[in-house]
Amino acid sequence: MRGLLDTWRDTPAIVLSSALDLLARNRLANTLYADFAQADNLLRMTFLDPVARHFYRDWDRAAQSTVATLRQAAGIDPDGPRLSEVVGESSLRSGAFRMLWACHDVRTKTREAKLFHHSRVGDLELRYESFTVNSARLQQLVVYQAEPGTPSADALTLLGVSLVPARDAAPGAASDRGKTCGVAEQRHPLLDVAIPRGHRRAVPDGHGLPPDPAGR
Repeated sequence: MRGLLDTWRDTPAIVLSSALDLLARNRLANTLYADFAQADNLLRMTFLDPVARHFYRDWDRAAQSTVATLRQAAGIDPDGPRLSEVVGESSLRSGAFRMLWACHDVRTKTREAKLFHHSRVGDLELRYESFTVNSARLQQLVVYQAEPGTPSADALTLLGVSLVPARDAAPGAASDRGKTCGVAEQRHPLLDVAIPRGHRRAVPDGHGLPPDPAGR
Protein backbone atom coordinates (compact mmCIF):
# COMPACT_ATOMS: atom_id res chain seq x y z
CA MET A 1 0.00 0.00 0.00
CA ARG A 2 2.91 2.35 0.74
CA GLY A 3 4.14 1.96 -2.84
CA LEU A 4 0.68 2.65 -4.25
CA LEU A 5 0.32 5.85 -2.22
CA ASP A 6 3.67 7.11 -3.44
CA THR A 7 2.57 6.82 -7.09
CA TRP A 8 -0.16 9.42 -6.51
CA ARG A 9 1.88 12.61 -6.52
CA ASP A 10 -0.93 15.04 -7.41
CA THR A 11 -3.64 13.87 -5.00
CA PRO A 12 -3.49 13.54 -1.20
CA ALA A 13 -4.12 9.94 -0.14
CA ILE A 14 -4.27 8.32 3.30
CA VAL A 15 -4.97 4.93 4.86
CA LEU A 16 -7.20 4.99 7.96
CA SER A 17 -7.80 2.40 10.65
CA SER A 18 -11.24 1.84 12.15
CA ALA A 19 -10.17 4.14 15.02
CA LEU A 20 -9.27 6.85 12.46
CA ASP A 21 -5.52 6.46 12.95
CA LEU A 22 -3.55 7.67 9.94
CA LEU A 23 -1.67 4.46 9.21
CA ALA A 24 -0.04 5.80 6.06
CA ARG A 25 -0.16 8.84 3.79
CA ASN A 26 1.62 10.07 0.73
CA ARG A 27 3.77 13.18 0.65
CA LEU A 28 1.00 15.50 -0.51
CA ALA A 29 -1.32 14.31 2.27
CA ASN A 30 1.46 14.84 4.77
CA THR A 31 1.84 18.42 3.54
CA LEU A 32 -1.93 18.94 3.61
CA TYR A 33 -1.98 18.06 7.33
CA ALA A 34 1.28 19.86 8.16
CA ASP A 35 -0.53 22.58 10.16
CA PHE A 36 -1.39 20.08 12.90
CA ALA A 37 0.97 19.55 15.81
CA GLN A 38 0.62 15.79 15.41
CA ALA A 39 -1.18 14.31 12.41
CA ASP A 40 -1.73 10.83 13.79
CA ASN A 41 -5.48 10.37 14.32
CA LEU A 42 -8.37 12.26 12.69
CA LEU A 43 -10.48 12.20 15.85
CA ARG A 44 -7.71 13.65 18.02
CA MET A 45 -6.82 16.19 15.34
CA THR A 46 -10.44 17.36 14.99
CA PHE A 47 -11.27 17.71 18.69
CA LEU A 48 -8.00 18.09 20.59
CA ASP A 49 -5.87 20.31 18.34
CA PRO A 50 -6.90 24.02 18.22
CA VAL A 51 -5.62 24.20 14.63
CA ALA A 52 -8.66 22.18 13.53
CA ARG A 53 -10.98 25.17 14.03
CA HIS A 54 -9.03 27.02 11.34
CA PHE A 55 -8.12 24.07 9.13
CA TYR A 56 -11.72 22.88 8.71
CA ARG A 57 -13.67 25.81 7.27
CA ASP A 58 -16.90 24.16 8.45
CA TRP A 59 -15.66 22.66 11.69
CA ASP A 60 -19.13 21.67 12.93
CA ARG A 61 -19.76 19.60 9.84
CA ALA A 62 -16.30 18.03 9.97
CA ALA A 63 -16.73 17.17 13.64
CA GLN A 64 -20.14 15.56 13.09
CA SER A 65 -18.83 13.55 10.14
CA THR A 66 -15.80 12.34 12.09
CA VAL A 67 -17.86 11.17 15.07
CA ALA A 68 -20.49 9.51 12.87
CA THR A 69 -17.76 7.61 11.00
CA LEU A 70 -16.28 6.43 14.30
CA ARG A 71 -19.73 5.35 15.50
CA GLN A 72 -20.07 3.20 12.41
CA ALA A 73 -16.71 1.58 13.16
CA ALA A 74 -17.75 0.98 16.77
CA GLY A 75 -20.75 -0.99 15.54
CA ILE A 76 -18.45 -3.30 13.58
CA ASP A 77 -15.68 -3.69 16.16
CA PRO A 78 -17.12 -2.54 19.51
CA ASP A 79 -14.39 -4.15 21.61
CA GLY A 80 -11.43 -2.79 19.68
CA PRO A 81 -8.84 -1.59 22.23
CA ARG A 82 -7.57 1.28 20.08
CA LEU A 83 -11.10 2.51 19.44
CA SER A 84 -11.81 2.49 23.19
CA GLU A 85 -8.58 4.38 23.80
CA VAL A 86 -9.25 7.27 21.41
CA VAL A 87 -12.90 7.55 22.46
CA GLY A 88 -11.91 7.60 26.12
CA GLU A 89 -9.24 10.25 25.62
CA SER A 90 -11.49 12.47 23.54
CA SER A 91 -14.36 12.10 26.02
CA LEU A 92 -12.15 13.27 28.86
CA ARG A 93 -10.69 16.24 27.00
CA SER A 94 -13.48 17.51 24.73
CA GLY A 95 -17.01 18.48 25.73
CA ALA A 96 -17.92 18.89 22.05
CA PHE A 97 -16.94 15.28 21.38
CA ARG A 98 -18.93 14.00 24.36
CA MET A 99 -22.04 15.77 23.11
CA LEU A 100 -21.74 14.43 19.55
CA TRP A 101 -20.82 10.92 20.69
CA ALA A 102 -24.01 10.79 22.75
CA CYS A 103 -26.09 11.45 19.60
CA HIS A 104 -25.31 7.96 18.24
CA ASP A 105 -25.27 9.23 14.64
CA VAL A 106 -23.78 6.63 12.27
CA ARG A 107 -22.21 7.28 8.88
CA THR A 108 -19.96 5.39 6.50
CA LYS A 109 -17.20 7.47 4.90
CA THR A 110 -17.61 7.07 1.12
CA ARG A 111 -17.57 10.41 -0.73
CA GLU A 112 -18.04 14.04 0.18
CA ALA A 113 -16.62 17.53 -0.35
CA LYS A 114 -14.27 18.78 2.36
CA LEU A 115 -13.57 22.48 2.94
CA PHE A 116 -10.07 23.17 4.23
CA HIS A 117 -7.97 26.24 4.96
CA HIS A 118 -4.23 25.68 4.76
CA SER A 119 -1.84 28.21 6.26
CA ARG A 120 0.36 28.17 3.17
CA VAL A 121 -2.08 28.16 0.25
CA GLY A 122 -5.41 29.31 1.68
CA ASP A 123 -8.81 27.75 0.96
CA LEU A 124 -9.21 24.31 -0.59
CA GLU A 125 -12.35 22.41 -1.58
CA LEU A 126 -11.46 18.76 -2.08
CA ARG A 127 -13.72 15.82 -2.83
CA TYR A 128 -12.76 12.45 -1.44
CA GLU A 129 -13.46 8.86 -2.36
CA SER A 130 -13.12 6.10 0.22
CA PHE A 131 -12.25 2.49 -0.62
CA THR A 132 -12.11 -0.65 1.51
CA VAL A 133 -8.66 -2.24 1.75
CA ASN A 134 -9.52 -5.88 1.17
CA SER A 135 -6.11 -7.11 2.29
CA ALA A 136 -6.37 -5.38 5.69
CA ARG A 137 -9.39 -5.73 7.96
CA LEU A 138 -11.21 -2.50 8.84
CA GLN A 139 -8.85 -0.23 6.91
CA GLN A 140 -9.96 2.45 4.43
CA LEU A 141 -8.07 4.15 1.61
CA VAL A 142 -9.15 7.79 1.23
CA VAL A 143 -8.14 9.82 -1.83
CA TYR A 144 -8.73 13.58 -2.19
CA GLN A 145 -9.12 15.44 -5.49
CA ALA A 146 -9.74 19.02 -6.57
CA GLU A 147 -12.05 19.88 -9.46
CA PRO A 148 -9.81 20.62 -12.47
CA GLY A 149 -9.53 24.27 -13.44
CA THR A 150 -10.70 25.59 -10.07
CA PRO A 151 -8.85 27.78 -7.55
CA SER A 152 -8.64 24.68 -5.34
CA ALA A 153 -6.79 22.82 -8.09
CA ASP A 154 -4.32 25.71 -8.35
CA ALA A 155 -3.89 25.76 -4.56
CA LEU A 156 -3.30 22.01 -4.48
CA THR A 157 -0.63 22.38 -7.17
CA LEU A 158 0.97 25.16 -5.14
CA LEU A 159 0.88 22.94 -2.07
CA GLY A 160 2.61 20.23 -4.05
CA VAL A 161 5.76 22.32 -4.48
CA SER A 162 6.21 22.48 -0.71
CA LEU A 163 6.10 18.76 -0.07
CA VAL A 164 6.78 17.39 3.40
CA PRO A 165 8.22 13.84 3.50
CA ALA A 166 5.51 11.19 3.88
CA ARG A 167 5.19 9.22 7.10
CA ASP A 168 3.62 5.94 8.03
CA ALA A 169 3.66 3.45 10.87
CA ALA A 170 6.70 1.61 9.54
CA PRO A 171 9.83 2.24 11.67
CA GLY A 172 12.99 3.61 10.12
CA ALA A 173 11.32 5.22 7.14
CA ALA A 174 13.90 7.25 5.22
CA SER A 175 13.42 11.01 5.02
CA ASP A 176 13.30 12.73 1.64
CA ARG A 177 13.84 16.21 3.07
CA GLY A 178 15.67 18.38 0.56
CA LYS A 179 14.56 16.24 -2.40
CA THR A 180 11.52 16.35 -4.67
CA CYS A 181 11.15 13.03 -6.48
CA GLY A 182 14.89 12.93 -7.16
CA VAL A 183 14.87 16.17 -9.18
CA ALA A 184 17.29 19.05 -8.57
CA GLU A 185 15.63 21.93 -6.71
CA GLN A 186 15.68 25.69 -6.42
CA ARG A 187 14.13 27.90 -3.72
CA HIS A 188 10.96 29.84 -4.43
CA PRO A 189 11.52 33.44 -3.18
CA LEU A 190 7.95 33.90 -1.85
CA LEU A 191 7.17 30.49 -0.44
CA ASP A 192 10.68 29.65 0.77
CA VAL A 193 10.13 26.07 -0.38
CA ALA A 194 11.96 23.83 -2.80
CA ILE A 195 10.65 23.68 -6.37
CA PRO A 196 11.89 21.16 -8.95
CA ARG A 197 13.94 22.86 -11.64
CA GLY A 198 11.93 23.24 -14.81
CA HIS A 199 8.60 23.51 -12.94
CA ARG A 200 6.90 26.26 -14.92
CA ARG A 201 3.47 26.33 -13.29
CA ALA A 202 2.66 29.96 -12.56
CA VAL A 203 1.96 30.94 -8.98
CA PRO A 204 -1.29 32.95 -8.85
CA ASP A 205 -0.73 36.48 -7.54
CA GLY A 206 -1.75 36.65 -3.89
CA HIS A 207 -3.43 33.25 -4.05
CA GLY A 208 -3.70 32.30 -0.43
CA LEU A 209 -0.09 33.28 0.36
CA PRO A 210 0.68 34.47 3.88
CA PRO A 211 2.37 37.87 4.23
CA ASP A 212 6.16 37.78 4.15
CA PRO A 213 7.50 39.34 7.36
CA ALA A 214 10.81 40.12 5.62
CA GLY A 215 8.98 42.22 3.03
CA ARG A 216 10.40 40.26 0.08
